[in-house]
Amino acid sequence: MVTVEELLLEALEKLEHEDFMTFKWYLQLPELYSGFTPIPTFRLKEAQRRETVTVMVQKYNRQVVEVAKAVFGKMNMNELVHYLTERSSALKDVKTSAPELTEQQIIRYQQKLQSYLKARFISVQEGMAERMDEQCLRDIFIELFITAGREIHINEQHEIMWMKNQRRTVAETETPIEPSDIFKSTSGKPMRMVLTTGVAGIGKTFVVKKFVLDWTEGRENQDVHLIFPFSFSELNLMKGKKLSLAQLVHKSIWETRDIKEEDLTVIFANLQASGCRDYNVSQYKLLFVLDGLDESRLQLDLTSTEQQRADFDVTQSASVEVLLNALISGTLLPSARVWITTRPAAASQIPRDYVQRMTVVSGFTDPQKEEYFKKKFPDREQASKIICHIKSSQTLFIMCHIPVFCWLTSVVLQDILITKAKMYLPTTMTEMYSEFLMYQITQTEKRCGTKKSIQYIKSLAKLAFRQLEHGNLFYEKDLKDSGINFRKAALNTGVFTEVSKDVRIWRGHSDKDRKFSFVHLSLQEYFAALHVVMSLIKDNKNVLSETELTLDKLCTLCKRIPLADVHEIALEKALQSSNGHLDLFLRFLLGLSLQTSQDLLRRLLKMSKEFPLTNHQHTINSIKKRISGNTSPERSINLFYCLNELKDDSLVNEVQQYMSSGNLSPSSLSPAHWPGLVFILLSSEEALDVFDLKKYCPSEEGLLRLMPVVKASNKCLLSGCNLSDNICEALASALSSQSSKPTELDLSDNDLQDSGVRLLCAGLESPHCGLQTLSLDYCGEQRLRPGLKKYKPTSGRYTTASDLRNDNELLSCVLFCPSDVCELALDENTAQRNLKLSDDGKTATAVPDKQPPRHHPERFDCWLQVLCGTGLTGRCYWEVKWTGKVYVAATYKRILRKGEGADICLGANDHSWVLLCDDDGGSYSVQHQNEAVAIRPRFSPASDRVGVFLDFAAGVLSFYKVTPDTMMLLHTFKATFDQPLYPAFGFGFRHSFRGFRSSVSLCEVEDGIFFSNC
Repeated sequence: MVTVEELLLEALEKLEHEDFMTFKWYLQLPELYSGFTPIPTFRLKEAQRRETVTVMVQKYNRQVVEVAKAVFGKMNMNELVHYLTERSSALKDVKTSAPELTEQQIIRYQQKLQSYLKARFISVQEGMAERMDEQCLRDIFIELFITAGREIHINEQHEIMWMKNQRRTVAETETPIEPSDIFKSTSGKPMRMVLTTGVAGIGKTFVVKKFVLDWTEGRENQDVHLIFPFSFSELNLMKGKKLSLAQLVHKSIWETRDIKEEDLTVIFANLQASGCRDYNVSQYKLLFVLDGLDESRLQLDLTSTEQQRADFDVTQSASVEVLLNALISGTLLPSARVWITTRPAAASQIPRDYVQRMTVVSGFTDPQKEEYFKKKFPDREQASKIICHIKSSQTLFIMCHIPVFCWLTSVVLQDILITKAKMYLPTTMTEMYSEFLMYQITQTEKRCGTKKSIQYIKSLAKLAFRQLEHGNLFYEKDLKDSGINFRKAALNTGVFTEVSKDVRIWRGHSDKDRKFSFVHLSLQEYFAALHVVMSLIKDNKNVLSETELTLDKLCTLCKRIPLADVHEIALEKALQSSNGHLDLFLRFLLGLSLQTSQDLLRRLLKMSKEFPLTNHQHTINSIKKRISGNTSPERSINLFYCLNELKDDSLVNEVQQYMSSGNLSPSSLSPAHWPGLVFILLSSEEALDVFDLKKYCPSEEGLLRLMPVVKASNKCLLSGCNLSDNICEALASALSSQSSKPTELDLSDNDLQDSGVRLLCAGLESPHCGLQTLSLDYCGEQRLRPGLKKYKPTSGRYTTASDLRNDNELLSCVLFCPSDVCELALDENTAQRNLKLSDDGKTATAVPDKQPPRHHPERFDCWLQVLCGTGLTGRCYWEVKWTGKVYVAATYKRILRKGEGADICLGANDHSWVLLCDDDGGSYSVQHQNEAVAIRPRFSPASDRVGVFLDFAAGVLSFYKVTPDTMMLLHTFKATFDQPLYPAFGFGFRHSFRGFRSSVSLCEVEDGIFFSNC
């Protein structure tokens, strides 16, 4: 007994393509059938036969067969009317879906929600501004730099240090994405979930607000019926409660109050019952925004396959965690779109299989920084002065990639330039933050007086230090433990913000639900350092080394603790940190120890008469000693920033003298000078744009010492520097590091041996390597030829300076290794019955006679196609010999097997990629998503052999024409593969019988394409 869905699908599959398009056209007509409304155009525009059936059943329920018969009647296809009449008597009952909302109701709800959300998002607080100082989002919004990302790589550096490494070249090497286009797919691939990452304060929430505001004002994404913007800080307040999805929306998003709960339930129930997984053909187009996953204190478990397979009842109550798990995994409302934002460290909670697009908010580019300050300071002369000052300090300029820091800087500099009229502007991080602190103290004094203002700051400093190891979110209990009255402190200080403000009032939550954070992690680190200094000056207490009280400890309390001892402990702790999370804290601690800082903060740091003044020489010497030791380059660079905070630039000056004299050599530079040279070069825009080793120290030792500069430079000129294969391993490591920046590398005129080239190739293979151009003239180029001798670029000549980003096939060819070759066999359970397989499973031949019945659910029953039995996910290479007319393909396993539908054919859908080979004239073409493109390779010997190379992680699938002497690229597909790819083969074109006697054979790969000992 068939279902109505099966019957309708059978009928539609009898239609030719043009007839099917006409059928869909009739469904959209206003007077389709008496008593029935038409289906909106957008729901059918991209719908194939199966999706059309789903939409019709959703729309017409029990009357769907009558509607179909009416359409076939209008098309004069009476045989199909008769077919449906005969078969419909044997139908199983049609499931009756929940009552539907009319199109007018949906539009009315959309307009109301847009109106209420516009009122919420049209004005925003920037940084720590008061609510009365809210500004129009459109007036202050600066377009942030958003790019597509392939994989989420957890950043193990402090986020400020990470920004320093990321700030260069990103605008030059990535294509930005407009916030409004974040769900737009250039490939046509369904886009259900987008995961957006970015460091704290980078502007993720502002991007969300701008997206929603554009929707509410009718500017963008008007196909979306309803947007539900959640934040995890608000969802945390629902922890432990059981609600239906409609109730969760109502309780979490106040602006949905005019959408009846029962109508929300109808919308969700209809979508859930439809089984539709494609947003584009969904009856109701919904977007759920989940902002701030890193702030979540919910127990999300997205790895449970049992839960993912469950039939979710959208009308029933469940915990917030269960609802979110189901929504994110697609068990709940699989056709609804989901947008999650988070800091990188929390992104790993979302399985990669759920995400169709990953984006990264990189903050402001250099021009966008200037645009920000020009908006902030209408006085052009003043704006110019501020921009010049920020550019003069590399650290400040780097930090201004973060919008929150731009705001902080504007507050400080405006106060100094206008209120104090100082000639001196802060140049270090500590000075900038100290000026900001004094500004906040001054503002707080106006509200609650000097004494309370100072007490609030001291309490916050204590809180910041206690929370330093635990992150930047804290609750009422944490505030009370640090002696803070949160009601007054939240109003009277501007250094931390309430995460979940306003939502408590209309929900009726108590103050215990409040959650707070410092506006940025760097501000918390400054306050933590301030607490250490205040404890030492006021209480003679070293909070960095608090231990159990002993007799020796009691005796020590009578003595004044030297400041140098505190510095020494902080230095050790920072250097022992694996990810540098105390680097900025250390810089602040040293900067706050200076007399100038203590003079500026004199109301906080009241010096005791017993507190000895020091010139910090002991600390400076200790830092220099560590720089000269075996400290890693990254830590050495931070130590130079520490010297900068202490106003000591002696090492830098010495290196600059060597550079001016032209006397740079391994023998002339001491161990401390090399890190100094690295620091100077990393601080130079010119050096990082083009790093020429010959200008400094053209030797292997020089290159090894300056490898951090290589990693950070756009263009590296290492030609003619007497380099051998000894440096290739270090160079490969630099190119493959997560912070690698080079796009051009010139290794010409160096003696690189085979072993060195192989090591270098390992670096080029890394997904982190962004190299676009590699020059190898006169440096053993012939040693590369064994890896390239089967490949010729389309120009017909070998190249030594190759655009590797645009010629992935060249890079792949260079990197072929024996380990890439995979052993494959055909899966006879998938082979259509007109395919005859050899006993060893290596050859398939299309024959007129059907093979003996071998029933199997994975067998193709119409199309002459067969899959291999192994799914591939790594780097794989295989070769095929062919005759006749064949498809050489790779496909996801989910490809349909039954029926004559065109989308079952390899290359006619979004989950298979095909090379079509025809021995009639030796022609080739490629096909994906039913779009075929002919290939016209330059003249080359005829060949019956095709090579296929897959680099799954890089998203590369390349097809080659293979002859005994050459390997010519035919085409490269570039995609984001999210499932294993199965090698596959088809015969004849468009399931015609012209494919009979065609054959394919999986064959052995010749060793000649590899390095001799790769």
